[in-house]
Amino acid sequence: MNKALIVGRVGNVNDKGKFISASVATNEYTKVDGKFEQSTSWHNIVLFSKTGENFLKLVKKGDLVEIDGSITYFEKDGKKYTNIRVGSFRLLQKNTKNGDSSKNAATITDDNPSDNPNISSTPF
Repeated sequence: MNKALIVGRVGNVNDKGKFISASVATNEYTKVDGKFEQSTSWHNIVLFSKTGENFLKLVKKGDLVEIDGSITYFEKDGKKYTNIRVGSFRLLQKNTKNGDSSKNAATITDDNPSDNPNISSTPF
């Protein structure tokens, strides 16, 4: 089974025409010498069809989201890429810096994932 589930803050969002690409930051805390240190990992995500359209409408930079999808790998020009192909997402919290504190705004699922094009050769 190929399944990825992450919860993090949205970074850049780009409309690539056939799909939407975005980055999501997740934080990990480890205890070093009695103090907690934070490390951030950035994850590339891709969204198609209605899921992508709804992501563009509902989600902005800084929003907290839950992403449910599968991991895809591809290589282009000698570089290896890893993406999370989003099957569904849930908006957990709007970015309060923008003055909007609404929560649990939406859970969006791709209506027909079999209609999505193969992105194995499409980098960010």
